[in-house]
Amino acid sequence: MQTPARRCLSAQCHAPRPPGAALALLRRRRYADARTHLEAALEANPDATEVHYPLARAYQGLGLEDKAKAQMKQFLLRSRGCFS
Repeated sequence: MQTPARRCLSAQCHAPRPPGAALALLRRRRYADARTHLEAALEANPDATEVHYPLARAYQGLGLEDKAKAQMKQFLLRSRGCFS
């Protein structure tokens, strides 16, 4: 059985951060622009766990609650075991 520490050494847990431009746009509350960057990043790499959370924030900032919840769910499902 794999320990939580061992699971966190997996590539999924240590995937690269989302694009810096998208994070900067989120900080500036430019949600539509951030969404564009993050959706492109997810399209380029559908396994990019690290993109789901900021994309959920962008959707929430745009008032797209259903999309925000779906992205948050994906983030939590894909990152399971990384935080235990």
